Parts: sequence; structure tokens; C-alpha cells
Amino acid sequence: MAPSFRLEPRSFTPPSDHEPLRVSFSTSCQKGRGEGNRLYPATHLQLSYRFEDGAEMFGKVLTARDVYDETGGGDRYSIAVPRRDVPLVRRTKEGSSATAAVTLHAWKGETYLGNCLVGEAAGLSFGDEPLAPRRHGRAR
Repeated sequence: MAPSFRLEPRSFTPPSDHEPLRVSFSTSCQKGRGEGNRLYPATHLQLSYRFEDGAEMFGKVLTARDVYDETGGGDRYSIAVPRRDVPLVRRTKEGSSATAAVTLHAWKGETYLGNCLVGEAAGLSFGDEPLAPRRHGRAR
């Protein structure tokens, strides 16, 4: 059985046109962690993006290779996701902002270890040009 595991968010920077999405976090389990696996006992992480309409999209799987040790002491880690890898949704309603709650999930193989809400990112839509007015007549 895997030791208990908890993610604790430290900082969050939403993506911009020139900067990646950045998440800084610590974990509750230091014992058993070697240089090769900064995530122990987790094998991988994933970010999810829950949009205003309730739709949730998961990003690519992040492994220990994608995790950076911020302090050199193994107590604070960070990940960076390039803007091109952050999911976008089509804007469907006038005035909608395509804001997503961003959550970091941890897995050990196929076993779910837990998650933590890390922040909120706005403007995650394509088609940000003004929407054409809708016609209310019947199509003929």
C-alpha cells in the first residue's frame, strides 16, 4: 500500500501569451523519495481545467521528468505548461470568459491519490472575436 499522499499548492501563475502556466507545490511524503522520483509515491500528475459550463478537460500526463525542484532540498516543486498545451474551449455565449478552475491531480499507476485546487485561469478560449448576432427566425 502506498504511503498517504497530499499535494499542497504554493503558487500559481496563469498562462499568458509569452509565459507558461506555472504551478508550485509541495507534497506530504518525503520518506522513500529518491533523486529519480520527485513525486514518490505518485507516478504522475495531471492538470485539469473545469470551465464555467461544467466541462472538465485534462492536460497531458506529467512525470518526474517534468517536475523541477525549486529549492534543491526536495520540499518545493514546480511544473510549467506551455500556453500551447493548455486546453482551449470555443466561446459559445456572448459575455462568457472561458475561465477555468485549475486542479492538480496525483496518480500512482491507475490509483488516484488526490488533488488540490491550484488557481483560476481566464481567457482560455479560441474565437474571441465578437460573435455574430443570432437570428431568431425559423430557417426555411
